[in-house]
Amino acid sequence: LSLDWLAPYVATTFSQSESGLTARVDHTLISLGDGPSLAIIARGLHLQRTDGGAELALPEVALSLSPEAALLGEIAPTRIVLHGPRLHLLRSADGWFHLGLAGEQPVSNDWAETLLNELAHRPDRQGPFGYLREVRVIDAALTVDDRKLGLTWEAQRLDATLRRGTEGLAGDLALAINRGGGHTAQLQGDLQFEAASQRLRMALSFDGLRPSLYAAAAPALAPFAAFDLPLGGQISMTLDAKIRRVTDFWCDLQLGEGRIVNDRVAGGALKIAGGTLRAVYDPATQRLDLEHFNARLNAPDGPNLDFTGTIDRFDPLATAPLDFTGRGRIHGVSMADLQQLWPEEAAI
Repeated sequence: LSLDWLAPYVATTFSQSESGLTARVDHTLISLGDGPSLAIIARGLHLQRTDGGAELALPEVALSLSPEAALLGEIAPTRIVLHGPRLHLLRSADGWFHLGLAGEQPVSNDWAETLLNELAHRPDRQGPFGYLREVRVIDAALTVDDRKLGLTWEAQRLDATLRRGTEGLAGDLALAINRGGGHTAQLQGDLQFEAASQRLRMALSFDGLRPSLYAAAAPALAPFAAFDLPLGGQISMTLDAKIRRVTDFWCDLQLGEGRIVNDRVAGGALKIAGGTLRAVYDPATQRLDLEHFNARLNAPDGPNLDFTGTIDRFDPLATAPLDFTGRGRIHGVSMADLQQLWPEEAAI
């Protein structure tokens, strides 16, 4: 049901006078929301700065409204759903993260960041987002611009939900990354942000991720060129937002069939049938312990490679080279395997 006379009232929900942002809505409709509630659909939401900056356009935004606020004559959403937005996540050279919409350069007082800051604190029933409990994005395109790593990459599809609580926010996400050649990696994750401690906890699971496809994206990723195989598994990380430092990290990974490129072995690569890896970070010592790395070589009857080691002063968000110290063991080696695996320049 079309109700365009509501458009100016809906626009006031997204306007931010303190940051010089105005909003305009082309059309508004009423539809059934989740359960027995009604939702307002804003089609053609335009956000523009009063200083004449570029206009941002969102194709469709759905709002579920607070009945309590409506009785007070206010339009205050309890739920916002963004359909098909373009999101831009920026990590600046000093390590700060910023989120923007469409083609705008993300800065600290953008509409998207204001919305995230509101979600990170308990609802206070004040202002247009004072009743807001949930934000969803559906079929979004995501660009990540990491100025510290010198890396830019894109996710072709992102679906995410952020839920507001009394102590912070929680959420989940799913995204697909296509690097061409028919290779698409699927990632799913959960996150939780505690407002009091300013700590963000993230858990990410993925499948079909080929590190070698990302090696050329930035100098910091160049070592990944050696891993021409699919990876799957889980990564968990806690980030202290106040000091911009990782305080907890672990990963459990599974290696699929492929190869590890190394010009020191015969043929220039090790054929991998599969394997596992587990690593854990100790924030007290700032050391990453590679608890185990196991790979099956030259299947089906090839040898097994086991490896353990440590990385001191580890930071997964850093750009400095990492120093690895470890020891390995290979067993079940035949003479044919030895001829292939033994480095060509090494003397016996």
